[in-house]
Amino acid sequence: MIGSNRLGKTDWLTYDNAMFAKGMHPTQRTPKNARLWITVLKNDMVDTVLYPKFAEKLGPKRGGKSWEYNDNKKTFFVNVGPYNWSEIQIKSQEAGRGSFESATVHRLSFDEQPMEEIFDSALVRVIDTGGQVLMAATMWEEGISWVYDRFILPFKESGGRHPDIEFVGGRMKDNLVLDPKNIDEYNRALSLKNPEEARVRVEGEMIPLSGKCPFNIQALMRYNDEKQKGREVDFAFN
Repeated sequence: MIGSNRLGKTDWLTYDNAMFAKGMHPTQRTPKNARLWITVLKNDMVDTVLYPKFAEKLGPKRGGKSWEYNDNKKTFFVNVGPYNWSEIQIKSQEAGRGSFESATVHRLSFDEQPMEEIFDSALVRVIDTGGQVLMAATMWEEGISWVYDRFILPFKESGGRHPDIEFVGGRMKDNLVLDPKNIDEYNRALSLKNPEEARVRVEGEMIPLSGKCPFNIQALMRYNDEKQKGREVDFAFN
């Protein structure tokens, strides 16, 4: 899902994972003792964001008969049936690439786009299971270009008919909980500062170049101008 801010992307991810873990997913079969990974950017998001959302969507614990949570492992254990417990493990990028190794995973999710090396390490875990990979992101973050190059561009080039990539998106106004007047005011203020950012954060658009640039674009433009004039240039882009 590539969409605007405040669209409910994390709710979509946690609901999907909860239904899959419980064996109630509408389109995907849940294997016995399934393992699910969902990744966040920072450690503090585990307890403040994902735990309460999963607790809500998994429903009553019924004294641990329906589900349990191991805080040390950051893992939900979901009772599906006799000798059949799904695991939803919450991973954090801050733990590094090593924490994404040595496991077989049946469903892989990312709440906001991860670093590419983290994504590739985790992706290996679903090769033998054929598990789906989900990502929920807004296209205005540092390092987003790899997502555009690897997924958005091939999807667009296929005319929206790529066999392995599917996109779901939306605008901030699609969230009916939010006041449209407040959204319009936010959009107006943000558009005055940066129209492209407003297109991404409010309208949920996918554009090729967005977010924080990894180099000084003004210095690069000066460098290009000087080179076109035949002048030697020797300065750092800072």
